[in-house]
Amino acid sequence: MANSNNKRPVVELEESDSSSNEEDSGDEEMGEEEELGENDREIQVDFEGQSPIPEDFSGIKSLMHQLFLKAHINLSGIADLIIQQSFVGSILRVRHIA
Repeated sequence: MANSNNKRPVVELEESDSSSNEEDSGDEEMGEEEELGENDREIQVDFEGQSPIPEDFSGIKSLMHQLFLKAHINLSGIADLIIQQSFVGSILRVRHIA
């Protein structure tokens, strides 16, 4: 018969000064400029979130196909539902600067 008292003991973690120092040094490293290789280049892109519109249908369906590879579901129907319920999520687009 199983023991009815299957609780795990509570373990309190102690914060040490060395762990906070490691985190601080990691932040400093991320702020430094990284050198780009000969074939690498950096581009600046601005994104904006928008409600899905009917023109997003094929993109939504394509992403869902990648997500549900072996599932036999109606991807077109789900993509239509996502577009109809625009309050559910957002579509990220590249912001065009005029």
